[in-house]
Amino acid sequence: MLARCHSNSIIGVKGTAVDIEVDLARGLPGFSIVGLPGTTVRESRERIRAALANSGYKFPLRRITVNLAPAELRKEGTSFDLPIALGVLAADKVVNGERLSRLMVLGELALDGRLRPVNGVLAAAMEARRRQFDAILVPRENAAEAAVAGLRVLSAKTLRHATYLIAADWDGMAQEEPSVATMIEQQVVGDYADVVGLPAVVAALEIAAAGRHNLLLLGPPGSGKTMLARRLPSVLPPLCENEALEVTEIHSVAGLLPKGSALVGLPPFRAPHNTVSPAALFGGGRPVRPGEVTLAHHGVLFLDEFPELSRSAREGLRAPLCDQQLTVSRYGQSTSFPADFQLVAAANPCPCGYLGDSERACNCTEHKRRQYSNRLSGPMADRIDMHVNVKRLEPEKLLSAKPGRSSASIAARVLAARKKQKERLEPLAVSVNGRIPTERLEEVVPLNKSSKQLLADVARLNGLGPRSLNNVRRVARTIADLENSDEVRDEHLLSASSFRMADRAFSAKVEAT
Repeated sequence: MLARCHSNSIIGVKGTAVDIEVDLARGLPGFSIVGLPGTTVRESRERIRAALANSGYKFPLRRITVNLAPAELRKEGTSFDLPIALGVLAADKVVNGERLSRLMVLGELALDGRLRPVNGVLAAAMEARRRQFDAILVPRENAAEAAVAGLRVLSAKTLRHATYLIAADWDGMAQEEPSVATMIEQQVVGDYADVVGLPAVVAALEIAAAGRHNLLLLGPPGSGKTMLARRLPSVLPPLCENEALEVTEIHSVAGLLPKGSALVGLPPFRAPHNTVSPAALFGGGRPVRPGEVTLAHHGVLFLDEFPELSRSAREGLRAPLCDQQLTVSRYGQSTSFPADFQLVAAANPCPCGYLGDSERACNCTEHKRRQYSNRLSGPMADRIDMHVNVKRLEPEKLLSAKPGRSSASIAARVLAARKKQKERLEPLAVSVNGRIPTERLEEVVPLNKSSKQLLADVARLNGLGPRSLNNVRRVARTIADLENSDEVRDEHLLSASSFRMADRAFSAKVEAT
């Protein structure tokens, strides 16, 4: 007796349908799973035995063979528990095999037959919709997430409940309504109204937020770099529908969606420690799982103490910053991950942090200073659009300074600028100035003869290369959008070019010391 059903395996952050064949044959009782199952899949045999018995079903005393196809794809995770168990029941004529074959099924079984939630349900639901399955059967806690895909969702609490749903009238069932998760809202820390005495730095963060420009904050300890960066989510616009789907898929695969949540509506903010390994930053493990750069997709990746990252971690960022994606090769398998993130990095002027400070003397040797400054390589610095100096305020100025602009007022200006960019850039398949293709810059950011000469003079004076010049034009376009200007004027170019002098001024200071 043979039964077929369907489940899903995750490759990268996308779902891939897996066909499950269950055969009950005469012979000595046995239970084998073939088709390159991982350890958790092989262990499902014992969970299935116990769950069937504790749910009131007789375990078939037959030779049971389960085949997972395609056989060359390694299967990992506990989501195969429920489809294999239902396949066994279908092969034993307890469940209608024809109706089961029209479903995609995911779920982990407890020994008492209860269903536990699994990761990657949205990716599976998207694949089920693409393959035109009638519905997807998932644990009750995954129902809201699966509903985001727009597919009929059958949500079960137990194995017995799942068998009831297979036989029920699917058209007459009430459907789960997707809602927006609040996971990212909890990561918004503070308001820019709390920031005093740093209006120029807040203005730079506003520009970075409006155009999704990569940003480097340079300043001594206590100047507020981390505080400023962590407030950036408070001024970012919500995700559009397609972006929200992509972010939710990624966080679902990574197991970061809160219980019962559905669609992530706000840009993610990731802030790994500076000791983060390259595997944790870019992705790794077995199976390969997304790293921090992918978890920050359509959001912000904040790297504090940027020069303290390992060299492989720092320089490994160059490819995703250019391509907005990366490929990870592990165990003979290459997996592509999306990585369209906004980088916000923070660094001290020297190892001790007090080079050029008016109150504390730097105790670093010249060799250590040079070594530290060289960790920000030229190619890496060129990929960061804006370099901003953050000065530590004296106590008197800090206490007497007036409150800054609120995050709400900045967010309104950022949103208005984003709308202008989206309308302008729609033919280019991008939505922000920070992602304007180099080959289309002349079309999107045209400059007259005098402006080009001005930009050339600035480049010659500050040693800016072609990549830096292009970034200056992108930032200038964003500054013009914030000022509601249709044209990029000389003052916009000068303002944008000022953000490319901080790192060179820092290097010059080190050399002069």
